[in-house]
Amino acid sequence: MPAVTSEFEAHADVDIVAVVGSQLLVIVHSGRRWHSSAPTILRTAFGLSIAEIDVALALARGETRDEIAAARRTSVQTVRAQLKSIFAKLSVTREIELVTMFGETLRL
Repeated sequence: MPAVTSEFEAHADVDIVAVVGSQLLVIVHSGRRWHSSAPTILRTAFGLSIAEIDVALALARGETRDEIAAARRTSVQTVRAQLKSIFAKLSVTREIELVTMFGETLRL
């Protein structure tokens, strides 16, 4: 996993929030709400594209595949393909694993 750098203060609290396979995700808590930093964390730590981040966060918020597709003006098949890529990058196999991981790590 690539090193994660950010603008967080040097004296911020560090939370170890997820171990996924052989990867360890560490999020630095700087007083910001987790969700505002989520896209940057997901892009840097896991290499998710902007579209994949949108889909993953929508799913984590409880939106269905149909709702995600409608909101993004795309097909459900496109959302399924994006989820398949997300699962591979995050080393998860089911939507509930993704939702649990995000709920615990990003505090959505």
